[in-house]
Amino acid sequence: MSNAISAVSAVQFSDLGAAQRWFELIGEECTPEITWDEFRSALITRGAETVGSGYAEAFVQHVEALGGDPLDTVKEIAADTGWAFNSYAAALGADPAETATVTEYEPAAWDAYLAENGPAWDGTEGQWETFTTWFLYHAGEQGLATPAQAFIDYVVAQPDRVATFAAYGVSIAAPAPGGVSEEVVELIGRAGLDDLLASDPELAALPADKLDTLLRETLAEMGEAVGG
Repeated sequence: MSNAISAVSAVQFSDLGAAQRWFELIGEECTPEITWDEFRSALITRGAETVGSGYAEAFVQHVEALGGDPLDTVKEIAADTGWAFNSYAAALGADPAETATVTEYEPAAWDAYLAENGPAWDGTEGQWETFTTWFLYHAGEQGLATPAQAFIDYVVAQPDRVATFAAYGVSIAAPAPGGVSEEVVELIGRAGLDDLLASDPELAALPADKLDTLLRETLAEMGEAVGG
């Protein structure tokens, strides 16, 4: 099986209309003299505008992982976008003629939704599933299910979810290091606490409750009141 056959199904859309626009975009951006880096950058930029954030990133990651020259794979798709679209539809068991079931959305609306609701995640693994369920449900209510699902799928595939959110302009307050209470973190500063624990392995190895107590006592000696 050629890499192109695998690549056409690298990302999935909620409707065939979006998929059709996606393959047309690949055909438009894959010009004869373009380099892989140039194509990659252009696809990510225009992909966010055309079908939503996350799709192009996931596609690029998949194509690069296939081995060989990723640009050759893309050129094979771009050479016959009709074949690529029909292959995609066939893999889903769908009828390519059903492109009328398009779920349109405004990229600006998606960007606003992500900016407003992305920070609802607290940065912990324990809250991730609850957040994604809530995030996807409300995105669907606003007609943004397609970009929301693509974004979540892309984030899940990344090694650092907080950093990935940040790359999209969404700041996630990472949980306090070592289980330290937020009151203590606010007084010391998150960066200051990170530096302190990094410089003192014995301190960092303390159980969360003992570390919190020690820091509270130290702050009290310095005249910094900590509630609780």
